[in-house]
Amino acid sequence: MTARLDTILARSRALEVVRGVHAIDAVGAKVLLFEEERLTLVDAGAPGSAGRVLGYIVGLGRRPDEVDHIVLTHGHLDHVGSLAELRAATGAVVWAHADDAAWVTGRVQAPQLVPNPFLDSVLRPVVRVRPVPVDRELRDGDWLPMLGGVQVVHVPGHTRGSIALYIPSRRALVVGDALQVKHGRLTPPTRLFTEDMPRACRSIGRLSQLDVDVLIFSHFRCRRGAVRRELAALAESCHGEIG
Repeated sequence: MTARLDTILARSRALEVVRGVHAIDAVGAKVLLFEEERLTLVDAGAPGSAGRVLGYIVGLGRRPDEVDHIVLTHGHLDHVGSLAELRAATGAVVWAHADDAAWVTGRVQAPQLVPNPFLDSVLRPVVRVRPVPVDRELRDGDWLPMLGGVQVVHVPGHTRGSIALYIPSRRALVVGDALQVKHGRLTPPTRLFTEDMPRACRSIGRLSQLDVDVLIFSHFRCRRGAVRRELAALAESCHGEIG
């Protein structure tokens, strides 16, 4: 039994992408876990993710009721689909940017999911999720009390309320879906599910000003090294999109 627990812990630690930040392979997207005296989840994964996330927490020798906060990078299904289950299992409060909060809580209908109106009408009934209360509406520049301070960076475009989370103590940036990697290169978010591409490109300009060594994605492996130089080059190449 002890050997099995040691194996579980070793596997869990292998997913610690920077000190105190774990990337859990949930359904549809990664869920991040900030591990310190108390726990924080970033995003909730698509429907069916709750068991994986809770199992990972237990595998670390921690308890679900140690999760105090669930912070959402944005309101798409693959990031909020298991939010209701995780909130119920942990008792955590939910934090989301004000511009996506009404969508998460169900007060307003989600904006068009994809640019094609017909495809949007087909997808909309499929991606409907249970509304969940948002306990705190985040704003650009807010500081969150974990990992020595985490700054909210509003990066609208993919959705109007998309945020990145800047962790100065780790020189790391959680980008959600504000960026992607294609053919090994850093690129803007996918057009298929991005609400406003010119705005998304302007947001990349903001990210390029941050002092970071590690980019933490929702759908790709972490990117390390000269990422600030890559962000600056990407922001420069995005000028045509903005115009």
